[in-house]
Amino acid sequence: MSSVSRRESHLSAPTGLPVPDMGRSAGKQETPACAVQKNRVETYRGPEEQSRTQAHWSVHEQLERLPPADYRRMLERMDQGGLLGKYLDLEKMSPEARKEFLAQAERKGYVISEPGQKAPPAPCHPPDAPATYKNDAKLPESVRELLHESNRMAKRTYHDAHDAYVKRYSEQVMRAKSLGEIRSLGEPVAPFKVRDGLVHPHPDYERFRRSWSRVPGNDTRDDAYEAVSRRMADLSGQQRPGSFWFKAAAEMKAELGILSVKWGVEVLVTQEGQAKWEPKESAELAPGGVKVGAEPSGAGAPKVTVSVEHQPKWVKEKDPMTLGMSGDSEGSLRMDLPAGGGFGGHAEVNRKQGTYGGGVGFGRRLGEAGEVKVEAGFGMQGARRERARDVASKRPGTLFGPLPEQDQGLSWKDIPAGRRERMVRDGWTAESWAAELQKKSSHLQPR
Repeated sequence: MSSVSRRESHLSAPTGLPVPDMGRSAGKQETPACAVQKNRVETYRGPEEQSRTQAHWSVHEQLERLPPADYRRMLERMDQGGLLGKYLDLEKMSPEARKEFLAQAERKGYVISEPGQKAPPAPCHPPDAPATYKNDAKLPESVRELLHESNRMAKRTYHDAHDAYVKRYSEQVMRAKSLGEIRSLGEPVAPFKVRDGLVHPHPDYERFRRSWSRVPGNDTRDDAYEAVSRRMADLSGQQRPGSFWFKAAAEMKAELGILSVKWGVEVLVTQEGQAKWEPKESAELAPGGVKVGAEPSGAGAPKVTVSVEHQPKWVKEKDPMTLGMSGDSEGSLRMDLPAGGGFGGHAEVNRKQGTYGGGVGFGRRLGEAGEVKVEAGFGMQGARRERARDVASKRPGTLFGPLPEQDQGLSWKDIPAGRRERMVRDGWTAESWAAELQKKSSHLQPR
């Protein structure tokens, strides 16, 4: 009898006994030491489960002793006898036992793994892509099922790990004190695409692909970019995309011929409970039916407003509310509708800033040349198209792109006004820019 035949004869008894009926007693058969260490939890599942575990690890140990060629022939023999499917039963085989079998099969050259990919060095430690197994059509059905399940679990585990990385990144972004700190994090690292391992043509392709698609594997970096967008809004003093606010205003107006002057105050309470108030003052000319007004603006240049108003005949004399439409140089469009009795409503939208809202108001005329109005309403900050492009872009001048002005060492006042306006939109201030220049110069100094 050849050495191979002797090995198969020696293995056939323990393989043929415990594998067909894994619930049957294994008698006094000794359990390998490794099984005791790696499956302690099994000993608490009763004698039937303990017997099944002992039988499995007994077979595993005997397969380990075979050289690669004999190992392959033995698995083929077990498959032909219907034993391999019972040995690799996914419902009864523990995750650790699956891992041990696949590691053994790879050592014997029976299956081949595709190496994973190392994630680039980055803050918050993005995970490496996992290794997966090639799922060859020539392998037995039970092995193909095991390889597919192993690859699915690798995909799920990697997705969860990358999702956790995105959460860590987002939390770090929200703690940033300046745009420079966000820039130092770099843009969020994209996830790798985990391979399903299927070698074409494959008899289980359609079924495995459906099963594969049910495992989460989507790119969750949108959450990270949303955090960046929110923090940029915070640092620039703007409203976060998707946030609401309540606004109330009071205004007095005095008319001097075609010239009128307004004084007032505006109070805004954000969704987060932050409140700020701002005094308002403006001058307005009304040549004919068109009114042109100007008022100071935080953007530097005065805000210019052009409006057209009409007072319906049914509106009483002391009611200052009018039917009108106005637009200003900062992109706001507003419509006013009178309701009678001094009441009225308004709606406002600004495509440039991505805001929209509306509210109600009440007013009264004071004598022949004066009036007073109060308004209250709600608004919402939408997501601006250019903001979404800014956050995800690496073009020069964007948050994660190169800053030529920083490389040139330009001071804030030396940056062109148009470019400075864009940087303010991103959240830069004169102070934060000076701090970044100081940090950059200190890194360049010889030590």
